[in-house]
Amino acid sequence: MRCTAPIRWLPNEIFTLIFELVCVGPANLQKIQGDAPPVLQLSAVCSHWRSVLQSAPSFWTDMDVWFDAEGNIPRFETVQLFLDQSKEKLLTLSIRFDHGGDAIQLQKILGHPAFLAIASQAHRWEFLELTGQWPEDLCILRAPVISSCPELETLQLFEFDECNDGFFLGFVSMPKLTHLPGEYFHPLHPTQDIPWHQLTRVGLDAMMHDVPRLVELCGNLLELDIHLDPHWEIDIPHLHTSTAHQNLECLCIMLGSLNPDDPETDTLEQLLATLSFPSLTELEIINDDEPPDQKQTVVRCSFGMLDNLINECSSTLEELTLHNISISDSDLIALLRNLPSLTSISIQDPHIASASTPVNVICPLSTAFIESLRVKTNPVLLPNLERISLLIRKEFDEKTLVRMINSRWSLHEDSDDEDEDEDVEINFLYFAAVRIQLPGVDLEKLGPLKAMKEEGLEISVKTGMVDVVDFI
Repeated sequence: MRCTAPIRWLPNEIFTLIFELVCVGPANLQKIQGDAPPVLQLSAVCSHWRSVLQSAPSFWTDMDVWFDAEGNIPRFETVQLFLDQSKEKLLTLSIRFDHGGDAIQLQKILGHPAFLAIASQAHRWEFLELTGQWPEDLCILRAPVISSCPELETLQLFEFDECNDGFFLGFVSMPKLTHLPGEYFHPLHPTQDIPWHQLTRVGLDAMMHDVPRLVELCGNLLELDIHLDPHWEIDIPHLHTSTAHQNLECLCIMLGSLNPDDPETDTLEQLLATLSFPSLTELEIINDDEPPDQKQTVVRCSFGMLDNLINECSSTLEELTLHNISISDSDLIALLRNLPSLTSISIQDPHIASASTPVNVICPLSTAFIESLRVKTNPVLLPNLERISLLIRKEFDEKTLVRMINSRWSLHEDSDDEDEDEDVEINFLYFAAVRIQLPGVDLEKLGPLKAMKEEGLEISVKTGMVDVVDFI
């Protein structure tokens, strides 16, 4: 009996859009673990759906496979199906080895048809995430297993804890490799045979890697992610010399600690003192804090710590992010005074609502800070500001926030200052996101913000201590 359901008459283009929403992320091809990938489940519904999916190679290009000593290896037929249906599209792969260092088990994996099928398509690899423990697990990037990776752009290596520092990698040619998220790859070292000069995006861990030296090697570097434990001392020979990089545009420093009870160090200050990026346009310093019911890692910052780095890029920096950083409002204002080029800021107060939070944590988003952003006198703080995101956790005044946003949305209309300079040129604010994580917020006083939204301001205001409440 023929299907007469309305869905049958949808155009194939609409089916494709729907399937794209369902088939998000990598397809897990393990024969033991989990359900069949969505693309296979959808293909089994009817011949029409199967034909739509098989006519779109992009549904078959993202694969997740695991080769372990327990026999949890993907079926060759499934792997080959994905390779065939993806046609000549470039591939995104996540591969994990887990053989416990057993050479015999590793040889079984390397001889498995599913592994050989994946290796035979190395010329199509575009993104590879490789997880292992032993140096031998890197053989998939060496001859004779493969001959080259001509299309590989991103190589992400995880763990490899059993590898010694500085051992020879011996990777095949990767002429298009530009992105190396190496923050979880312990053996990364300046002596490694990696095409450093090609890299434009790199991730490093300051505990494991010689950050200044590796930055020097990457002459074309545009984006740098640094992971740092602020409670660990770092002993790196190059840490006491300044490293300048003329091309770097984006710097993200991600901070977190496994031992928040350990004494604080000046590691962050030392690292910042070694780096010089005169072309920097985006700076992020983020405390990757635990939930507030656990012991907090406090990251302290000051104007003095950032002064040298900021002075180098005071005319180029456009975006600044400071999340969960303990810094005074006066230091933050002084910092922003030196950054008139900023068009976007994202500031989050550190957590203070937990019994485990140290009493000397400083929240920068005071009423005085919010007032300082208001357009009222010359010189205006951040004259080019167009986007602002705030997470307020300690003190809050509704009227001050409304007046500040209104002053940047409706320029001069709220002015009651005789000394305001009408000739000051500033950009209009077009985006504002505010989260107020405090009790007792008077929503009625925030009412004028809704009117600004109706006038065209893109604005979001959320309240609530735990459960988020959308006000706007």
